[in-house]
Amino acid sequence: MRISVNKLGFSLVAFIILLIIISIFGCKATVRESRIVEKDTVNYSTHNNGPIEVKEGVIVSIPNNVTDTSVGITKYKSIKEVYDSQLGIREATGNNDGKEIAKYLKTVGLGEGFPYCAAGVKWCLLEAGYSQAKAINGMALSCDVKSRHVEIENLESGDVGTLYYARLGRIGHALFFDKKINSSTYRSVEFNTNVAGSRDGDGVYRKYRSYNATYSFNRWTK
Repeated sequence: MRISVNKLGFSLVAFIILLIIISIFGCKATVRESRIVEKDTVNYSTHNNGPIEVKEGVIVSIPNNVTDTSVGITKYKSIKEVYDSQLGIREATGNNDGKEIAKYLKTVGLGEGFPYCAAGVKWCLLEAGYSQAKAINGMALSCDVKSRHVEIENLESGDVGTLYYARLGRIGHALFFDKKINSSTYRSVEFNTNVAGSRDGDGVYRKYRSYNATYSFNRWTK
C-alpha cells in the first residue's frame, strides 16, 4: 500500500510539473504573438491611412499606400488620393519654385522656374504607381495621346484633360478631371494655376471647367 501511495504521489508531482511547464511556454507564446501583432500594427499605423486587420499575428488587410520593406508589401493610393493631397500647395516666391514644385519638375528632368502643370500630373500618376506616365514630359501636349482619349460620358476621376490655346496655337495646359458637376461643367484639380484659372499660376487648385472648352480627356491609369 505504501508503494502505491508513493507511485501516486510521484505521478501527481509529475503532473503538476507538466502543467507548470505548459503554462510557462503557453504564456511565452501568447506574449510573443501579441508582440508580433503590436509590432505590425505600429509599423503600419504610422501611415495613418486607415484600419489594419490583423489575425493571429499576420496582417491580412492594409490600407492604401502602405509599404513595409521587411515583408515586401506595397499598396498604392488611388490617383484621386494623390492629387487631392497636393491641393493648397503654393510656389515659394511666385516663380515656379519651391520644394514641392521642384519635386514635380524633377520627374520631367527640369529644375525650378519652368511651368509644371504636366509635371504635376506626371508626379501624381507615378506616385500612384502608373509607370506608363513616364512618357509624359514637361509639355502639356505630351498628356494628349489619341489612343488614350476618353469620351465625356465615360470619364473617371484621375483622367487627364488638356486645354488648347488659340493664341499659342497648341495645347498649353493639363489637368485632372475630378468630378462631373452637370452636363456642361466638371470639377478639376490643376497644377500651376490660380484663382482665375490661369495656365501660369502659383500653385495647386481645385477649379471648375467647361467640357466644351476642354480639348481632350486622356486615361493614363490604364
